[in-house]
Amino acid sequence: MNGLRAWWLLFAMLGWSAVAHAQRAAVTDALPGEGESDLRMGPHLGGYVSDQADGILLGFNALARYRFVQGGALFEYGGQVFGDNMIAAAAAGGLCVMPASDVRIDMLGVLGARRYMGVGAGFLDDDPGASATLGYAGALWGVSYVFGSANTTRRYRASFGARAGLDADLARVDVDYSYEDDSWDIFGPTEPEIVMRHRVLGATRVFIALHYGVVFDL
Repeated sequence: MNGLRAWWLLFAMLGWSAVAHAQRAAVTDALPGEGESDLRMGPHLGGYVSDQADGILLGFNALARYRFVQGGALFEYGGQVFGDNMIAAAAAGGLCVMPASDVRIDMLGVLGARRYMGVGAGFLDDDPGASATLGYAGALWGVSYVFGSANTTRRYRASFGARAGLDADLARVDVDYSYEDDSWDIFGPTEPEIVMRHRVLGATRVFIALHYGVVFDL
């Protein structure tokens, strides 16, 4: 938990820096080649660690920007090849700082819900794992490079960058379930046994991802 507190502190410091930069940008003229509004969308790929499980992260996001304010939606799938899985959908909103016409620094707040599936399930195991849907909130920071200038005749450009974030489920839930365990011994299958399980679902997560996108000038 001390490590997670250190992440929260680091992200808070980055957030205050981004807010100060955005306030300065709001009172200056637009940078050369910088459009006032656009739409960015594309996939991201990375991984996460949490106090419940670690796994890969696949997602898609769409963000609309007007000057230094932006908002949109995030969709994610995460988990392990054999084990826990989750899907998530969230709304996101915050700041987009542009220190240069082709560089963007994002600071976003995120609020949504995610569905956990198969928590505690194992490979070649009859245990199906526990499932639950929980709300979550967090923060996301990113930096990206936009290829090409906004003052050309092209209405779309490619972008590439990296993101990191921290989020937490808004509650922890107790899940009780049962399943039929079909065991084997040297003589073959044994009498099925009913197994009862209790698991606590909910986690705090740190993640990092690379993202690729297309920027449409509006």
